[in-house]
Amino acid sequence: MKINTTQAILQKYGTISRHVRIFSVFALLITLLTIPSASLFAQDEDAEMDLLDLDLDALVNMEVTSVSKKAQKITDAPAAISVIRGDDIIKAGALTIPDALRLIPGMQVGQINSGSFAVTSRGFNNQFANKLLVLIDGRSVYTPLFSGVYWDMQNVMMEDLDRIEVIRGPGATVWGANAVNGVINIVTKSAKETQGTKLYGGAGTMHEYMGGARFGGKINESTFYRIYGIYKQENSMQSVTGVTGRDNWDLWQGGVRLDSEPNESVSYTLQSDVYHGTTSDHQGNIFGANFMSKYQRRLSEDSAIDAQAYWDRTHRKDTLSETTRDILDLEIQYSTALGSRNSLISGVGYRFNNMRSSSSGPTLRIADPNISWDLFSFFAQNDTTLIEDKLTLTLGTKIENNGFTGWEIQPSARLAYKPAENQTVWASASRAVRTPSEVEGRPSFDLVIGGPTFDPALPGLAVPVLVGTPGIESESLFAYELGYRIQPTKKLNFDLAAFFNLYDEALSLQPNGTFGAPSALTLGLPAQNRSFQNVIDGSQYGIELASAYAPLKDLQLRGSYSFMLSDLHGANANAGGSAAAIEATTPVHVANLQANYAITRQVDLTGVFRYMDDVSNIDAYVETDLRVAYRPIDNLEISVTGRNLLDTSHPEYNPGLGGALLEVPRSVFGWVSYSF
Repeated sequence: MKINTTQAILQKYGTISRHVRIFSVFALLITLLTIPSASLFAQDEDAEMDLLDLDLDALVNMEVTSVSKKAQKITDAPAAISVIRGDDIIKAGALTIPDALRLIPGMQVGQINSGSFAVTSRGFNNQFANKLLVLIDGRSVYTPLFSGVYWDMQNVMMEDLDRIEVIRGPGATVWGANAVNGVINIVTKSAKETQGTKLYGGAGTMHEYMGGARFGGKINESTFYRIYGIYKQENSMQSVTGVTGRDNWDLWQGGVRLDSEPNESVSYTLQSDVYHGTTSDHQGNIFGANFMSKYQRRLSEDSAIDAQAYWDRTHRKDTLSETTRDILDLEIQYSTALGSRNSLISGVGYRFNNMRSSSSGPTLRIADPNISWDLFSFFAQNDTTLIEDKLTLTLGTKIENNGFTGWEIQPSARLAYKPAENQTVWASASRAVRTPSEVEGRPSFDLVIGGPTFDPALPGLAVPVLVGTPGIESESLFAYELGYRIQPTKKLNFDLAAFFNLYDEALSLQPNGTFGAPSALTLGLPAQNRSFQNVIDGSQYGIELASAYAPLKDLQLRGSYSFMLSDLHGANANAGGSAAAIEATTPVHVANLQANYAITRQVDLTGVFRYMDDVSNIDAYVETDLRVAYRPIDNLEISVTGRNLLDTSHPEYNPGLGGALLEVPRSVFGWVSYSF
């Protein structure tokens, strides 16, 4: 039930222990009140510049690749895109990708248990959020099983993370299906940028143990490599009654990467990762391996060919099933200039999916243990300069043929206008689709929804069962966006985006008209089975504001605020799949503030303050994270981070479908890293 925002905050603060409140306020005062005294520290101007890279002029003019699959300045991109650098993620004390995404404007992140998160952009959030495409170095990591992401299986060595690019809104024209409400592109550093040896280790209350090592070297002057290995062990969370969630888990991961530029026209990358871990109090396990190769050849000053291929195997065994999946993905793209005013990029792709599964519990029956399907795609996008250095029109489309709904077309039109060098106004209109997952669109699984389980000894037992629905349609989105960026000075910038989304034929879990046999468990009535149906449509709209300010060379402030409303309607026969239930998963208000302050050359202090409005019967909350880092010598850093300091514990997301409601606890962890 939604509560008054002000009342929620007051109630929250009323439960905070006195000593934690004093500590948090004191730390904030140190951050803000010591700013005028920065000149008291004895250090030269060059040393000050080394404390924090605070040149916002360089930051907002970073090159990104997620919008058009080619490098362009973030200020010129006609999309709601945000970038957070790896260094800023480390300064914030984030040890997982979802925690890092909390720093991105407009992102909605809720932790469900120690390894599961609800992550999305612009609504429709849940544990199996399926309208967000996530990539690591260009490799898609969403699972076709439910069109979402297993976040405990997505890990990188945070020290080697270059940046995370996030498109809030559709990116389907170049990325394809499932890039509906956003695209997350996680980019790691090249092997050339990670030379030498890096060691780190840490321990804490929730992140119990963690450690890693990386070594980078070179074969010759144009070929570099790195090898890394990491380990983490996560503690269990607890329910509001103090019952453990038995969700502790651990993971080993290692990999290798090679980057080479034999000449100015050719470059290639080879990289591979392998991981193994346990889940659910060590009752389940995960395993995965991938191999990727990239090749780029510059044909002329304004044309190039890029090719990418990867193989990705994932294996997961949990309380429901055991699945092994192989994905083979191939893509070739060509970019060229067409005269002096047009720049065309086009490409073709092929993806093969194969999943082998078996039931590992009494609540799931496997109808088809081996599922294979293909995806063919083609995209083209052209940038036309209408007025030199002022006005650019981008038109493009993605055409796909998938194994569920056949042909899909996802066009877009984007316009970018620069009234001045430090300002950009942009607008876009686009269509994106979310194809059904293997659970939704095929009669491959029968899953009991709550209540008793399948029992061969009771063939007449009536239980509500979730089954796939052949013939359902893709969910479609028509999105309209308008944005404005301005950098009044080199120390200040603003980024505003407004959006209006129209959803059509969104899927909802509904009774499907089939029944099980009557039984005493259903009071003599048949139990009605359920399946996914295209019954939800409506609109969502809102604004997102982000700003960065560097008042001093050693201080950086970042803040964001998003506001969003929903007007969805459709069948309400099943409460969990009703339009109102989907609306409730979207917070109206989300805000955060991050302050990075270099107190001295050796000491950094970072504070992150987060506000999340209430969602799905979870009260609104305010939280803060604080990190203090000390560098006694240049290559050694020691840090202590406190997370969720304003409350002993609080829930962030209700998993539904009978899942345990666990609370995210206050936690602390220490970290030591050394490079040589």
